[in-house]
Amino acid sequence: MITVANANIETPIELTPENPVVLVEENPSEFYRAVSSLINAFSDEESGFTFWKGDEQISPSKHGEILTNTFGFDFADKKIINLLYKRLQSNFLEGSFQADFNLTNAKICNFLSDLCSTVDFSLDFDELSIENLIKTCSVKPSAVYNSLLEKIICFINIFTSLKNISFFVFVDIKSVLSDDELQKLYKHCALHKIALFLIESSKKRSFLAEEKAIIITDDLCEIVENFS
Repeated sequence: MITVANANIETPIELTPENPVVLVEENPSEFYRAVSSLINAFSDEESGFTFWKGDEQISPSKHGEILTNTFGFDFADKKIINLLYKRLQSNFLEGSFQADFNLTNAKICNFLSDLCSTVDFSLDFDELSIENLIKTCSVKPSAVYNSLLEKIICFINIFTSLKNISFFVFVDIKSVLSDDELQKLYKHCALHKIALFLIESSKKRSFLAEEKAIIITDDLCEIVENFS
């Protein structure tokens, strides 16, 4: 279980796969401050939010991911690409790919030698490394989806496959997903042991049975729902 602490929030925020936690910041300035603070936390910068596993403070960037923009995210995100390239290079070193790669590299070198001989001066070139080959071919995830929900689930699946993630933070996701879609998302994450922390700018509608909600009102009063 991951615990999230903030000096301005009295209620303990405990993240478990079974119960997504929804933090509603109704005051626009406080919403902005909270989201900015979470972004800072995931950048390992000074933040009003701290994340804990038992008595040990943890870096949220090593154990989770944050999605602040449901309109502009894609699977060629720099973080995803870096993780993917590291995984592919590791798989190359641990697998039985070296002989095939050496053969391919030799063919490429022979081709380049023939091509370079067509000019009237000497040319040099470097042999391909597996890292350069992956980058040159722009290897990236290829995800098929027909809705925002499917895209978000693809995003979660890719990150959890490449990184040891135990939770995700979403900003204003209830503005773009229906209750039915949210329940499908919650079911998927619970099945894969992924906890969710949602931060919202307002209470859009009644909270779902699975959700534990903390509402910080516009005048900074704290109200909880579904906490027992």
